[in-house]
Amino acid sequence: MPDELRSRGPSKPHLSLDRFDRLILETLQRNNQLSHQKIGDTIGLSASAVRRRIGILRSRGAISADVAIVDPRVCAPSITVIVMVVFERETRGAYSAFRDTIRDALEVTQCYATLGAYDFALVVQAGSPEHYEAWAESTLMANPSIRRYDSFVVSSRTKFSTQMNIVAVQDLAV
Repeated sequence: MPDELRSRGPSKPHLSLDRFDRLILETLQRNNQLSHQKIGDTIGLSASAVRRRIGILRSRGAISADVAIVDPRVCAPSITVIVMVVFERETRGAYSAFRDTIRDALEVTQCYATLGAYDFALVVQAGSPEHYEAWAESTLMANPSIRRYDSFVVSSRTKFSTQMNIVAVQDLAV
């Protein structure tokens, strides 16, 4: 995909994290319900220092949300489909319109612009195969800019995590 067609969103400056910041973020990713005191006891800081650091991490965008991760197998039986999308015409307008459509699609839980044979990768949750088919026809087939899309229905989930390995990522960046 040509570089000028990529959506760049607002650029955030790289945040310099010290050892305690990384430990706090690692801990919060595993369990954000822990008290500041418990986190501090675990990593060797006072509760007030942990509270102050978490406030700074939030204000600087390192922590973007505090959410509950719902297990769809328990709460909303559904199918997961990995969808790889190829565009016929790679234009800024086509990509922008597609991104707007995908942002509004409740069925799409993740969307990535990709390099290589496919332009986008989507993770789609649908209530049934029929629901997915109807969504794909109305959203993907109806888009004249899309040449084709490949759908891969997930048969089982081996691993799912929203946790980043901050310690390793930070160490590699140095």
